[in-house]
Amino acid sequence: MSDSADLLKLQLKREIAARKIAEHLLEQKSTELEASNHELLAQIAQVSRLSVAIDTAGEGIAMTDRNGVYTYMNTAHAQMFGFDRPQDLIGQSWACLYDNDALAHFDQEVMPQFARDGRWNGEVTGRSVDGTLVFQDLILTQLEDGGILCSTRDIGQRRIREKETADLRRRVIEADRAAALDQLVETVTHDFSNFLGAIDAAATLLEKQCNQPEPHRLLMSVFDALRQARSVLNQLLPNYAAPAEKVCDVTDLVPRLCEVMTPLLDIAQTSYCKVPEAPLFIAADPTLFARSMTNIFKNAIEAMTVSGSVLRIEVQSLSGYVPPTLPFDPAARLIYGSDIDETMARIIVHDEGEGMPQTVLDHALERFVSTKCGGRRRGIGLTSVKDLVETTGGRVAIFSAAGVGSVFVLDLPAHGVENGRADGDEATRLAEDTVGNVLLVDDDPIALGRLEVLFQARGWGVVSFSSPGEALDFLVRVPNFVQLLVTDRSMPTMSGDQLAQRVKAVRPDLPIVLCSNALGSAISADIDATLAKPPSDGRLQAILVRLNLTR
Repeated sequence: MSDSADLLKLQLKREIAARKIAEHLLEQKSTELEASNHELLAQIAQVSRLSVAIDTAGEGIAMTDRNGVYTYMNTAHAQMFGFDRPQDLIGQSWACLYDNDALAHFDQEVMPQFARDGRWNGEVTGRSVDGTLVFQDLILTQLEDGGILCSTRDIGQRRIREKETADLRRRVIEADRAAALDQLVETVTHDFSNFLGAIDAAATLLEKQCNQPEPHRLLMSVFDALRQARSVLNQLLPNYAAPAEKVCDVTDLVPRLCEVMTPLLDIAQTSYCKVPEAPLFIAADPTLFARSMTNIFKNAIEAMTVSGSVLRIEVQSLSGYVPPTLPFDPAARLIYGSDIDETMARIIVHDEGEGMPQTVLDHALERFVSTKCGGRRRGIGLTSVKDLVETTGGRVAIFSAAGVGSVFVLDLPAHGVENGRADGDEATRLAEDTVGNVLLVDDDPIALGRLEVLFQARGWGVVSFSSPGEALDFLVRVPNFVQLLVTDRSMPTMSGDQLAQRVKAVRPDLPIVLCSNALGSAISADIDATLAKPPSDGRLQAILVRLNLTR
């Protein structure tokens, strides 16, 4: 009996020990499970945050299966192609967003490299639901299940800006060359006229003292040659006309001009450009303004001969004149123009260059005066700054110290625009008139400038070309960017009638206005209205009303 009791006690002890072990294991597993649950919840929260970030990202993101069918897409990707919801494209092939030319590019170049490397990035052109071209910066990444991760960014506006910057660079160069040629002709004409006057006087004295027939005939030939020479010189004399003023946003122009000049910096030198967030407008000839700024930038860069120098550019909006804060005590200064007692734009250019003594600074704005390269330069660069100050009623001040650098301070009156909006009745008129963008085409820069002024005054966005071929190429790339085309008729490479016919093939609904002096012959059916040169604001307003292009 005692043996059975002992056996039972032993069995109970084993069961209790086994139960404790089981409870310990259960408690351990429960702790591990709880920890795993917390980790899983944290991962779910992180995935949720990532999902929200992807859905609201500015870049387009999408995924396809191994057959190229969309399985996921964020809103930015769908809206880039004109779709309101990503669900409109889920279940469709990515190929539906590209035309035949783009698909051929994918087949021949993109996909072979993607299959080899598992990744591809570059620029491609898609097509939105309304047919507009979509310029993309695209990155493709291979997924483990054979699908594709697509990350894309719309670069259409960047291309337009690059084109505008290139056009601005070309205009500055052309204007600088034209100004140099005009001033060279003026100097040569003046000096040559002096020589002609001396020849004329000497020939007149000889003619009075000579009565022989043959010498007299030769003197008459000299007089005839002098008259012809003076006629040629008169044809060479430049026609100085007041530059056409336009409304310019200096917060846009100054940074773009900085980009044009930055390559002139030494590799170890740097430049900084700071502008206000709100637009700041002036009324000036944009080409003269661009020439003035590029000449200031170029002079500053050429003065910085020390590696590591810094060029600083800043645009400020001021309610009235205040003395500029200088980074050093100037040893030389030059001030031209008068203080401005109204809202103005201030542009400051500070270089860490060699500086200029007062004897040099006193003549800095004079024509044909230069101290660079032993005087071999033309010495006409800063005269454009003087012209800009005179035509706008502004003020320029130059401060300098040897071995420290120079500071250019250019003050120009603001164009009655604050924070990007016009005041009073002008704001109401612009809000009523503005309907979009206009494409202007004319090989005459003066006529083109006149049209730009008229449309910009009404608040239109303006894209202008002197070449009809370039204008047509632009419209083919972005057919829905403009709401009106205004073109000259008589142009050397393509007439306005021919341009209108080709444009209608791309945009049948686009209104076209023929602005020309040659309106006597039959007008093509592709032309919606005609405007005689020079265009007036009243006649333009009547055409815009008739074409329902006012608000």
